[in-house]
Amino acid sequence: MTLNKNKILDKIEIVGDFKIIQLQYTIEITETVDEEIKIVSSSKERETYQPNLSIDNLPVEIQDYANIAWTDEVIAAYNEHINSII
Repeated sequence: MTLNKNKILDKIEIVGDFKIIQLQYTIEITETVDEEIKIVSSSKERETYQPNLSIDNLPVEIQDYANIAWTDEVIAAYNEHINSII
């Protein structure tokens, strides 16, 4: 018997004026017995990324989305917004 944990990217959303990137993952715990794989547990997990982050530090699968969505104008507007509420 072998247990495995798999993190599967289900959904990528780009939301709002500041193009916040939201990711939804399914986390599955699977059990393998005699080459038969059975899902033991499943849950959801979310992550968000704001345009003031370095694209190089993002997960590889979303870097292209950030390059398109996070224009210089979006980044400037986001930083201005953050600075105005501090």
